[in-house]
Amino acid sequence: MVALSEGATKMLPLTVAVLSLFAYAVVAQDCATTLTWSTGNGNMLLNGQPFVLKGINFFGFETDTFAPHGLWGGASSLDVMLDIVKNNNFNAIRLPFSMELALTNPGNPTVDCGSNPTICDLNALDLMEAFIDR
Repeated sequence: MVALSEGATKMLPLTVAVLSLFAYAVVAQDCATTLTWSTGNGNMLLNGQPFVLKGINFFGFETDTFAPHGLWGGASSLDVMLDIVKNNNFNAIRLPFSMELALTNPGNPTVDCGSNPTICDLNALDLMEAFIDR
């Protein structure tokens, strides 16, 4: 368990807000070159069209593996798992993570190197960045 200093505790809401905004920016990145958000008739609109957020939770970064669940073994690769997400038309992924991960950036998250050679040697925050980039 990681002890939080007073300064770290005060920064937590800002950190969460910044990461949340970043996640929404990543979701919207593929929608259009110019993004215009508005509302109408009780709907959220993106470029004048109804926008429905269809999201999933992808846990693992908040566990002691510090990696998305399922990458630690078996034949699943990050690309295969994200293809399943894409093929089911999800447009948002919630990635819970622990304060320990954010504050200490543990090395060697639990990832099967045979199925995931390109992310095998990454530390936890670099693995999260690779996940978001894909």
